[in-house]
Amino acid sequence: MAKRDNQLAARALADAVLTNDRTAAAKHKITDRTLRRYREALDTDAELSASFRTALDALLTSSWVTELDRGLSDLIGQLRTRSLTLANSPEGYQALVDAVRALGEIAVAREVLSAARDEDAAPATTGDQAARATAHGPN
Repeated sequence: MAKRDNQLAARALADAVLTNDRTAAAKHKITDRTLRRYREALDTDAELSASFRTALDALLTSSWVTELDRGLSDLIGQLRTRSLTLANSPEGYQALVDAVRALGEIAVAREVLSAARDEDAAPATTGDQAARATAHGPN
């Protein structure tokens, strides 16, 4: 029996979560049955399970970011189109200011989430490593 490609299996399983088995199998050029076997192996193969979680997190994050980008682009386009009309009335001007403020808050939240995701992806420091770094001080 050939050794399973856990990276391929993880990507196929993650795609199946966001689409369906048939679409994921076709995308990764595997059979539905192979995908079912990959799913069964999740319970017993820690490496596959970890790779699947990583692949799914990456897909969900990229999906969320893509949707956010699309929505923000649409909103910015509408603001550009309506800005001259909105700026002619106090209520419209306030709506424009509120929209720009909301975009700024979204940008800040996005940076915070991105930094947190990058921090989560960084290798963990063991207690021993932290103790040595503290004992030796900064370089």
